[in-house]
Amino acid sequence: MNTNRDQSWIDLLLTIGKELGVEAPGSPAPQRWSGAPEHTIASPASQRSRLIESSETMSREALAGLLEGLAGRVRDGAVSLRAGSYSVHVDLPDDLTVDLTAASQEGAEGTEFELGIIVQWRAEPADDSGGVRLD
Repeated sequence: MNTNRDQSWIDLLLTIGKELGVEAPGSPAPQRWSGAPEHTIASPASQRSRLIESSETMSREALAGLLEGLAGRVRDGAVSLRAGSYSVHVDLPDDLTVDLTAASQEGAEGTEFELGIIVQWRAEPADDSGGVRLD
């Protein structure tokens, strides 16, 4: 995949994150999030954190390429996003909740349309039962 296409994937995933209401933390340091974060940041349970966000205008063909690349990463079970020096990695479980939305809004400049894809899952609690196990 070329750099422009990779950036387009990042932008799409950032848009999806925006739809989820996930906000980027203040620090640009790379983080890894796999359902059970390696580092926990204290915040109210009802508040979401935006991990990464971007917006871009692209052609229909570029969008198709972005979605195809995303599909491959979803099949592989992991998606990594990078914006500058900040990166986010998410591991995807086998079962996900997917919401598809098509909406329109009338405005002074005409009708604006939106197509949304939201992918959600819950992190499974870490097994802290002790002992040694093979992964």
